[in-house]
Amino acid sequence: LAEDEGADYPLATPALKHNFYVDDFIGGANSVDEARKLRQQLSELLSKGGFELRKWTSNCLEVLTGVPAEHIGTQSSLQFVPNETVKTLGIAWKPELDVLCFESSPAMETTNVTMRAILSNIA
Repeated sequence: LAEDEGADYPLATPALKHNFYVDDFIGGANSVDEARKLRQQLSELLSKGGFELRKWTSNCLEVLTGVPAEHIGTQSSLQFVPNETVKTLGIAWKPELDVLCFESSPAMETTNVTMRAILSNIA
């Protein structure tokens, strides 16, 4: 799609080639205006192949202006919720702080540590 239709989309073409993994896109821009243009170009380019981008989330709410409500990742994406995370590609992103983090389960709480308990905990 990037090769066939990408000539008219200078921001979206490299993003399509390098910033997608399966059906998740993670990208960025140097300004709000550039991010809006990237969002628009990606939507237009992918629509030419019959694809529709959904679950938009941004650390800058202005970038989401004009995105239909049904294409927003969560309704809380329209306002920052403290400590809210968005999961993508096995990691968590906190849009308000613009940081990536890993979430882990608490350690075993059993007092009797056995091989069976350890295997049960990591399964």
